Amino acid sequence: MSELTQHDLPKPPKTPEEIARKKEKKARKKAKKEVEKQVKDDRVYLAFERTLLAWVRTATNLLTFGFAIIKLMEAEAAKPGDHPMLRVVSPKAVGVTMIIAGLLGMLMAVINFAKHAKLLGRKTREVYGNPAMMVAYVIMLLCFMVILGAFYQISISQ
Repeated sequence: MSELTQHDLPKPPKTPEEIARKKEKKARKKAKKEVEKQVKDDRVYLAFERTLLAWVRTATNLLTFGFAIIKLMEAEAAKPGDHPMLRVVSPKAVGVTMIIAGLLGMLMAVINFAKHAKLLGRKTREVYGNPAMMVAYVIMLLCFMVILGAFYQISISQ
């Protein structure tokens, strides 16, 4: 009689968790293949570009609102009398926070667009040389300079 090896033994039944994981893995593979087929379409790239532009618009609105808050609260502080709102927070802190939020929103939009454009198989020059990306770069650079100027001005005044 020959000896039984591990390969000759029957496999133990799979647990429901293992079966579910295997099905999930198959479904993810299938979905990935379907997405890869659809993603090659130029319409998908243009949709990502429109989303980037919407994020840029929203971030620019946040930035503008931050500047408006600074000016509005500074004008309020210049008036004589007690201002309970100004006792809680300074105008520059609120404005700079809004500006930073806009800058971070735009940065996340640029990163997200670049990631998805690479998944679409776009060339690096096509992704980073995109006019929408150029607008985002310029706005981010200007905001970064404003934030540095605000921090410089705060550090001088203290």
